[in-house]
Amino acid sequence: MALPLVSIITANSNSGQSALRDLMEKYSGKVKVRACFRSQEKAQPLVDKYESQANFEAMTNVDASSADTLARALEGATYAVLVTPHDPARGLSDDADLTANMINAAAEAGVKHIIYVGSWTVKAPEAIKMIASRFSPSEELLETLGSKGGPKWTILRSGFFFNNLAGLIGSGLKTGMAAFPNLHLPAVDPRDLGKIAAAIVSEGKSDVHHGKKYEISGPEMLTVRDIITRVSKAVGKNIVFQELQVEDMKLPPFLLECFKYISDNGSDAIPLDGITKQLCGEHTALEAWLQSQNIGA
Repeated sequence: MALPLVSIITANSNSGQSALRDLMEKYSGKVKVRACFRSQEKAQPLVDKYESQANFEAMTNVDASSADTLARALEGATYAVLVTPHDPARGLSDDADLTANMINAAAEAGVKHIIYVGSWTVKAPEAIKMIASRFSPSEELLETLGSKGGPKWTILRSGFFFNNLAGLIGSGLKTGMAAFPNLHLPAVDPRDLGKIAAAIVSEGKSDVHHGKKYEISGPEMLTVRDIITRVSKAVGKNIVFQELQVEDMKLPPFLLECFKYISDNGSDAIPLDGITKQLCGEHTALEAWLQSQNIGA
């Protein structure tokens, strides 16, 4: 019996790379993987790593704005792991439309199950409108297609990424001072989303996960002060935390909007959930993420 095919778009994102790695290594032999990239340059490191394996295929020049390339990327796929595209140079305004292109292309290609990487911000679509608008339409589209006999779907709502604090941590290590609002964050390694996507695909039980909206957080709720204290201990360097008020920060409006919501709602702002451990048997803690990033090395 032929192995089911999973297309990952895009496979060079943090979660896409993680899904690819686990499918090719941890769950080797359970599926065929088509890793899709916008360019050969982005593809090459992963092609070099996996091209010798029989169940790996790389496809380049896949662009969420091009229906033809999406059709090619999704042809024959049973599963599609779709990561919301984001190009900092382009901004946020087109992200929902580009994601809709991917979802519609998957449905038209006959994909049986879509695993969509979205965001926790959809729980507050008015309060965090600028970010949530990237993701809410995609959830609505999946629900609509599913109600009309379209693909099964699972939504992975990503939490606040550890990576978003990398600049603050780096500055703290350099200057000995970290200034930031003392937000409550169940921060998550973005690669955990890919691990969950790979676990769902490899399990082969789409009915179990169809219609589920999984809140993907880190393993614990921490304040930013907690995080800086733990970083200091992990790297053996004292960093003084200085609490700022969100209103006093000079940030893009979409970040100010998001941080104000988190500040106003405390530990209730971003969901804390253990589904990561339940589905893939591991859950990346802060110290493990620091080690993986060589922070303080």
